[in-house]
Amino acid sequence: MKKIIIAAVAFGVLFISTATLSGCKDKKEGSQDSITGKVVNIDKGAEREDKNLTDTFASGGHTFGIAIHRYSDTAGKEYKDEYGDAFFDNIVDIRATRDGEELFSKNFTKSSFRSHIDADTASYILQGIGFDKAKSDANNLTFGVQLGDPGSEEGKFFLLLTIAPTGEIDIRKDSAPDTTADDGGIELKQQKATEPADEPDEQI
Repeated sequence: MKKIIIAAVAFGVLFISTATLSGCKDKKEGSQDSITGKVVNIDKGAEREDKNLTDTFASGGHTFGIAIHRYSDTAGKEYKDEYGDAFFDNIVDIRATRDGEELFSKNFTKSSFRSHIDADTASYILQGIGFDKAKSDANNLTFGVQLGDPGSEEGKFFLLLTIAPTGEIDIRKDSAPDTTADDGGIELKQQKATEPADEPDEQI
């Protein structure tokens, strides 16, 4: 089974308490940050936490380096879940090198995939992008793109992002995404406040 290292899992968005935004709702003392599972005091507002992943990949006699950086798009549009809680979307930066020389560097937002987004998927956020070694080779580096409802653990819409050494980008729908953790991949689950954080080389 292929291994997909997810840069930002399905719940990897920054939670903003509606009580913080409006200042007029009576809620409990803290709310849970959907990235870390950490309780955030309402009077401090939401805390932004960046996530980084680095990986290497050997193919065709070359060594490729992959760096993925996910962070909240605090200047962008806010999305609300079914309970009215607001979330920021994400920005994901991808940098790829071959034998130490840069091949590609670009940041991706939800709008990067707008040609594949329709009325049914317009309310989704960019939940994460992960490097897919099983579908990559020396001629094409392939990444899995996941979109879904804000605040949800479940991905709803999946794309394949392929980057050639020339920098050419191809985007297409992924009809059979693999998000299981049976063979070392990433299981999409909510990180609870009482659970320890996952190791950086497995999940960020």
